[in-house]
Amino acid sequence: MVNFGTEQLMTIAEVCQLLPGRRHGHALSRCTVLRWMLRGTRGVRLESIAIGCQRLTSREALERFIAAMNPAHEVSTGPVAVASSGHAEAEKSLDRLGI
Repeated sequence: MVNFGTEQLMTIAEVCQLLPGRRHGHALSRCTVLRWMLRGTRGVRLESIAIGCQRLTSREALERFIAAMNPAHEVSTGPVAVASSGHAEAEKSLDRLGI
């Protein structure tokens, strides 16, 4: 939820100026940002508040929206450890078979 007391508020026009458009040289459409606010995309909505007849979001809400749209891929060393222990198990099996 956008907290207008602690977050840096932005208009739709400011969001359009901040983010690149899909077409080279063209700004992001205001309709696109409004759609992100009202309906969302891929199950994620851009948090916004209505003050009078103006809809606002915040820089922080935009960062949360972008983060939710691009989940971080965790790099785990688990598969490496499993592969090495799996290799050791395979060697033990081969030793038992005399190979």
